[in-house]
Amino acid sequence: MKKMRKNLTKTYDEIPKQRGGGFHDTESNRYFNDNGLIDDCYQILRCRFLSINNWKHFCGESSADFRLFDQSGAHANRLPIVGDYIRIDIPGPGTFGKNGFDWVKIVSICEQKSIDYNQASLSFVCSPTSPPNQKNSKLIAHFYSKKSTSTFRISKDNNLIKIGVYGRNEHPNLSHTNFINFFRNFIIALGGMLGIAKLEWKCLCEGLINF
Repeated sequence: MKKMRKNLTKTYDEIPKQRGGGFHDTESNRYFNDNGLIDDCYQILRCRFLSINNWKHFCGESSADFRLFDQSGAHANRLPIVGDYIRIDIPGPGTFGKNGFDWVKIVSICEQKSIDYNQASLSFVCSPTSPPNQKNSKLIAHFYSKKSTSTFRISKDNNLIKIGVYGRNEHPNLSHTNFINFFRNFIIALGGMLGIAKLEWKCLCEGLINF
């Protein structure tokens, strides 16, 4: 049964392999007949995709709020780089401690394009982490464990533009957290693994690719 679940996941090179726990593939597509128009729209999507601080603007007030921070813990109003942190303020109860946010760290960034520019892609992989400058780095400020990843990816392939969020190896964070967050993480992670989080990611994908 596990092998069947693995085969259902997308297999782009940038996305970590699914080895256990929950997963999801959330995508939105747009098709174009005009080569000039698709190139322009892909550049618009690329700018939106890299403007993490503005994601909420495209998703609506009821969506999660994303903010980019550098490794020192300072708010960063620039393009993301490997080692940056993303602070997530999800609707509902936040974590107890460090202002109640969930945190992930950007562990890799990959951009590729063909010589004729008919194919192009940009992605970054994030993993749950402790907040920047937290003294106890073993405590993960996220409802998923550090084994989990979220890959954010945009691509252009001839007449198709796609944006996707791909969750892999989603396990509740029950061991690297404090007692008071244990139950909160279990409930939210369970809801995410049952598909509730997919609604939030779909909102993000549709918002960013809405031209």
